[in-house]
Amino acid sequence: MVNEEKNNEIEEKVEVEDSPKPEISDHHFGWESLASVEESRQNQLISEVYSLMSTGDDLKLDFIKDEWNSLSAEGIDPKLEERFNHAIKLYETRQERIDEAQKIKKELIQEAEKVKDSKEWNKTATYLQELQGRWKEAGFAGQDIDQELWEKFRAINDVFFDSRSKHFENLAEAREETREVKEKLIEEAEALKDSTDWKKTSVEMRDLMTRWKDAGFAGRDYEDALWERFNESRQHFYENQRNFFEELRATHDEAKNKKAEIVASAEKVVESFNPQTVREEMDKLFEEWKTIGHSGREHEEKLWSQFKSLQDEFYFKIKNRDLKTAEERREELENEVELLEVRMSALENLNEKVKIKLTSLERQFEESDSEELAAEIAELKASYEENEKKLDEYADDLDRYSKELFHIS
Repeated sequence: MVNEEKNNEIEEKVEVEDSPKPEISDHHFGWESLASVEESRQNQLISEVYSLMSTGDDLKLDFIKDEWNSLSAEGIDPKLEERFNHAIKLYETRQERIDEAQKIKKELIQEAEKVKDSKEWNKTATYLQELQGRWKEAGFAGQDIDQELWEKFRAINDVFFDSRSKHFENLAEAREETREVKEKLIEEAEALKDSTDWKKTSVEMRDLMTRWKDAGFAGRDYEDALWERFNESRQHFYENQRNFFEELRATHDEAKNKKAEIVASAEKVVESFNPQTVREEMDKLFEEWKTIGHSGREHEEKLWSQFKSLQDEFYFKIKNRDLKTAEERREELENEVELLEVRMSALENLNEKVKIKLTSLERQFEESDSEELAAEIAELKASYEENEKKLDEYADDLDRYSKELFHIS
């Protein structure tokens, strides 16, 4: 746009220079006539109008107009008048364009000033590039002020683009640090992937995941590959964990079925009780019960309650069947002591299994935070405390029976 304006100035100057020269009188007086002098001055005034195109000096233009009018008071060459008016019109049109360009460029400076401190790098860069395009389209803003405005506009742009360059330099350094951090996290995950300490390792895996997210982005060329290596170790651990608990559930199901069969056998022993029935029939079932593992939180307590109730009924029948002689009483007491010891042993074993189950459920609860698990844990704890109370009662009975046996003997 600047070159275009300069070319216009050159064309206008050429137009002035190519205009007809004032005619010289045929009278050889040795000096020009008054009319010739005035015409020469009018040509100079036209040239001065063109010379103002680049400066935009309205005050000087007013002086030129006044002088032109004073020279033209007694008449003027119409061609000169036309050329002068044409020059004035060109000046005014050009000045309007300059004024408009100044206004636009000042507004563009204000718009750029508003976003120079923006951190939206891509959006703001595109916006500033758009402003630069509009700056070029605005055109020439005057010989002196155009460069001044440009310096301001360029300085504002430099503030943003320098900040952006520094940001991406820092970002590149940060991503290099992120890659190093994530490489270390991958090493930690690989070291844990074969662990069977499910609770502890699950907590550590979650911590690694949190640290991975906090580490930030490692760059498009690295992030996906790093994540695949890191996630592979995590999934290896979780797959092993799933397989373990699936096998545990299968073991529980098998134990449940076996204990249900023992309960059914105990029911038959109680139902078929007769004078020839011996306690070994129930004792054998109990010994078998003790060899079977835990049947799962949904079934263990219910099955044990059923079996214990049948035991109590069976041993009560055994006790009532026997004669109450001293010898029989001694045997009865010995049986009671033995039964108490068996029950105490069973309860202790049961509570030990309950403790193991509680530990397993509490691990699962930390991972899933399930309300169902919370309720089951509370229920198992209550059962454990109830068994402990029962053990205390059995201990009191055992002490009482032992003292009675001492006196009988």
